[in-house]
Amino acid sequence: LFDFHLSFFQSNKNTSKPLKIIMHFILVIIGIGLLIGLLFRSKGDSLLDTIQSGCGILLVLIVLIILFFIFFKFLIPIFLKNKSLLN
Repeated sequence: LFDFHLSFFQSNKNTSKPLKIIMHFILVIIGIGLLIGLLFRSKGDSLLDTIQSGCGILLVLIVLIILFFIFFKFLIPIFLKNKSLLN
C-alpha cells in the first residue's frame, strides 16, 4: 500500500529536467506568496485570496527592486558625470 503511494508521488522518468525546475520554481513562488499573504491577510479571506495578495505584494517588491537597481546602476553615474545637470 505504501509502495503505491510513494511511487505515485515520484516524478515520471519522461519528465525533462528543465520542466521539473520550472515546476519547483512555481511552487516556491506560490509558497512565498502564501507566507507574505499571511502577513497582510484580511479577516475572512480564503486561501486563494491570501495567495493572491501575497503574490501581488511579491510582484510589487520585485519591480521596486529592479527599478532601484536600474536607478543606482545607470542613472546615478550619468548624474555624477554631468554635474551640470544637478545645478
